[in-house]
Amino acid sequence: MTIAYWCVFVMICLPYLFNQIAKFGMPIEENRRPREYLDGLEGRQKRADWAHRNTLEVLPGFIAAVLVAHLCSVEQRYLDAICVSYVVLRVAYGFFYMADKHVLRSACWMMSFGCIVAMFVMAGLT
Repeated sequence: MTIAYWCVFVMICLPYLFNQIAKFGMPIEENRRPREYLDGLEGRQKRADWAHRNTLEVLPGFIAAVLVAHLCSVEQRYLDAICVSYVVLRVAYGFFYMADKHVLRSACWMMSFGCIVAMFVMAGLT
């Protein structure tokens, strides 16, 4: 398996890390209606839930970009570097979101989206 494929696996797991941070300390009886519980959160835990949701929203685009780049035989070392950069940016995005650092969060979002675009452009150039 390539590093890029491992990055896909990490990105599939990452939203659930943010979700667990959001649910930290949730009383067991709230597990009957976890979405209601999450809707009532505030502060860092609320922002962790939002990071979870956004990470799930962008996941299909990342997976598609990795698969298209592989299918088009993009140079593996470049693809791996972009994918690792994407993962690092998305982890930073989540932590900046939880820390309420909106400018840094948005910068990470834009750069991570740039990684997805770069993979599609590189695939188109091969």
